Amino acid sequence: MPTLTSLAAAMVPAVPAPSAGAQSATPPAARDARPKPRAPFTEIRWEQDSPVAQIEGRWMAIRAIDGRPVAEILEWCRSRHGDRWQRRFEEDLDEVMTGMGQPLSDRVSLEVVDVETGATMTLTGVSMSEDNRRLLMQRKREREQRAAAAPDEVNRINRIHGAEIDARFAPLTQRLMAPGAELLTPAEAGADLDQLEWEIENAYAYATRLGVDYRAALDSIRWALDKGISRGDLALQIDQLMALFGDGHSRARLEEIPEGSLPVLLAGGPNGEIVALGAEGHGLLDPAHPMLVAIDDHPVELWRAAAQRLVTQGSPGLQRHEEVRWLGRIQLLRALMKRSARESVRITLASMAEATLGCHERARSGRVRAASAPLARARLRDALGYRPWTPSPGAPAMAQAAVGNGNRIALAALRLRRSSAGPLLRAITPGFVREALKARLR
Repeated sequence: MPTLTSLAAAMVPAVPAPSAGAQSATPPAARDARPKPRAPFTEIRWEQDSPVAQIEGRWMAIRAIDGRPVAEILEWCRSRHGDRWQRRFEEDLDEVMTGMGQPLSDRVSLEVVDVETGATMTLTGVSMSEDNRRLLMQRKREREQRAAAAPDEVNRINRIHGAEIDARFAPLTQRLMAPGAELLTPAEAGADLDQLEWEIENAYAYATRLGVDYRAALDSIRWALDKGISRGDLALQIDQLMALFGDGHSRARLEEIPEGSLPVLLAGGPNGEIVALGAEGHGLLDPAHPMLVAIDDHPVELWRAAAQRLVTQGSPGLQRHEEVRWLGRIQLLRALMKRSARESVRITLASMAEATLGCHERARSGRVRAASAPLARARLRDALGYRPWTPSPGAPAMAQAAVGNGNRIALAALRLRRSSAGPLLRAITPGFVREALKARLR
């Protein structure tokens, strides 16, 4: 029976067992003199090779310990302890940090991400204690004993399933694998779905967080099994389902999906735009034209909509981060959009100012036009702050010749703009006032 994709393992991960017969060469007297091992957490699990620990009763993804990034600590463990690196981090954190030249005190600070809320925070004064270490080892032994007592036991839901595809979850049933791929039978895939449903209901903290009707979603996937489904397609369907829960850690391992990425790295801009980066992500690919507006001559909005199917429905920041990551998987997105795979890709970049002007023009074209003429593009660029505003050579003379208080105020504003107080004046002056003053100098 094929096993379920890595999702179940991500929610209830296996912990590597201690090496059999391992013995310490340290003399008894030296062992007694060594400090007792301590820990800042009472239980730990691994999600995509990253530690998620129980701290003060809550599950937290650890990002840094006393300011030292966890990625550096884990790399140090890998380089010195081989396949025992996870065990060394879990059980001997004191020794690891001392070996890195940063011994830990009785209280440590931890940079963490709350698994349930997605909030990033810094916990200060976390106890680094022997009691935490004892509880950590106790819970680890209990997990190992449960696994040893029933190594082949698999829990599955047993219920009557729906008899049609729910329209809300129809996109989950799309398949990407080419004909001829090895298929799981409907019974095998159905057994995996029943096992997944049991894990969601009994071991998944996010099951009810966003109100996902996962039973209807799983029944829709089951109803579309037909004569069977490839492992790659089933994994993709489950991955899209798990993205609905808002948990950025529980995903299916996508090993048989179309490969191929964009030749450039992407990043999200401050206002939701996508920018193309240079080699290895250093700087912009084209500083004059940083904004990605099209891929294969199709607007980037279409590609972003396809990527959203794979994006975890969590915080806005998490969604932006994942959307950018999935946008790079060009062949996968082509398949989702039912476009043919190609060995090349065409990307279209635009300047940030031009892209913003385009948004303005699209918005203006969809509303009832005012009786007055629209702003000229040159003046609109100035209003948006993309380049300094310079009046025509005769503007000051014309302003001097003009009559009325409005002209005198406009000319005074022009002189102030050229002074050191100009940026402050611009920041505090309402936009409509700026436009009225500049209109006087046309």
